[in-house]
Amino acid sequence: MENISSYITYLAIVSVSVERIVQLLKVIPGMTKLMSLSDGKGIQVFSILIGIITVYLVGPGPFSNILKNIYVSSIILGLLVSAGSGIWYDLIGIIRNTKTSIAELKKT
Repeated sequence: MENISSYITYLAIVSVSVERIVQLLKVIPGMTKLMSLSDGKGIQVFSILIGIITVYLVGPGPFSNILKNIYVSSIILGLLVSAGSGIWYDLIGIIRNTKTSIAELKKT
């Protein structure tokens, strides 16, 4: 369980970092117009690019034993951390279901 917490912690820290970087870059003149292109898809693409660059600069962290190639890990983790709050709701659901399953197994 401790290993899972290091993965989740890494994702949380990098995800918050990406969100803050995107928020900071929004105030640059012209960036708001660029991000609003294509019915709001511009900001999603921009967030993905910031996520990929951030993971590349920070490194894959605990995922380095799974994802050996820095470019592949940057793309995969960059997509993951730029997903916004949806990933956190999914992770919380997975953890809750896992804890429930473990508790039920211990009862039997």
